[in-house]
Amino acid sequence: MIGVFTIGGGYAVIPLIEQEIISRGWLSQDEFYELLSITESLPGVFATNIAALVGYRYMELREVWSLHWEQSLLLFQLLS
Repeated sequence: MIGVFTIGGGYAVIPLIEQEIISRGWLSQDEFYELLSITESLPGVFATNIAALVGYRYMELREVWSLHWEQSLLLFQLLS
């Protein structure tokens, strides 16, 4: 569903991602906006960053960060 509305880049899907995360009860709206501000300061793709942060906050898995950086390094290698 989100892929259909990605015209406009990552910022165009923020309301869709917000709706999904809050409606599922993973985060409150205040927590989402806190993570959104952190996500915007991190390098990389917005959707990947917010997914890693939500996974870390909701599931509290330490592996989420390693998976995120592994994916980022793979993309960096592909672009190099």
